[in-house]
Amino acid sequence: MEKLDQEIQILSRSYSNIRKKQNKWKYRSNETDAKIIIINQEQYSIKDLNQRGQIKRNPKLLEKIYKVWQIINPFRLSGISRAVFSQILKFLYKSLYKFQLGEHALNAFVDNDIEIDFKGGVCMYFCDFYDSVFDILDSATNSKSVTEYIAIVNSLKSQLKENDVLLLLNLHNKSHCLGKKPKYYYWMKETLKVHLKKSNLSKDLDGKARDYKQNKGRILSLPRIKSNKNYYLEKISPLSTHKKSGFIKSFLLEEIIEDRNKYLNMYKGDTKDLKKLLIN
Repeated sequence: MEKLDQEIQILSRSYSNIRKKQNKWKYRSNETDAKIIIINQEQYSIKDLNQRGQIKRNPKLLEKIYKVWQIINPFRLSGISRAVFSQILKFLYKSLYKFQLGEHALNAFVDNDIEIDFKGGVCMYFCDFYDSVFDILDSATNSKSVTEYIAIVNSLKSQLKENDVLLLLNLHNKSHCLGKKPKYYYWMKETLKVHLKKSNLSKDLDGKARDYKQNKGRILSLPRIKSNKNYYLEKISPLSTHKKSGFIKSFLLEEIIEDRNKYLNMYKGDTKDLKKLLIN
């Protein structure tokens, strides 16, 4: 009954006329033993609503709509903004509802339906996106076969990739979902667990890549190598110009300095002997 309660709540929403242009689930039979529910003065049988719910929870349909979500949310944000969904909704209405509408009428329908879909918020999560897209598919299809729903989603995905609508949107903007976590219905998680795992892994890789870029070129503080030896460099040495307080002495540098000091000592000794010879 919990499943039906949610679907009844969605069916009772006051969406625009374009979105409610037809409802194939309205009860039209004369069966006397059918269990009937009245929604907005329209009759629905519990049997039909259960069938609608089964289509909605079809794993293949869920995966197809999730792939559309990935196209309009390529940066894996917690949700999409009103600006993004507004353009997507216009695209869906133009693609699925073959009405000759002016831009003013279309905007009026879209504005009305967005207020309902966003429930007064600023961020649309995937669970809400799925409800909205399925509701549109449900009114745009003629049959009660999940095959038709999937075929339309595949067509929409191809059109969306070729359409310029995505080029006009700021898909990277995340001001609308700061501090918010993604939301999914519990029944979605089992089907999408592979996709969600990949998404979380991609986020971890993106974070590591971002940390690498931030730390790239930064001088890291390494432990100082202590040495008991004292090295004295004269100002004439090229190495003396590079000697700074706290400079890390590598073993190679120590060997160079030590060899140089030996050479200087030998040079000083030879110079002293030469002076003695000159004096004598």
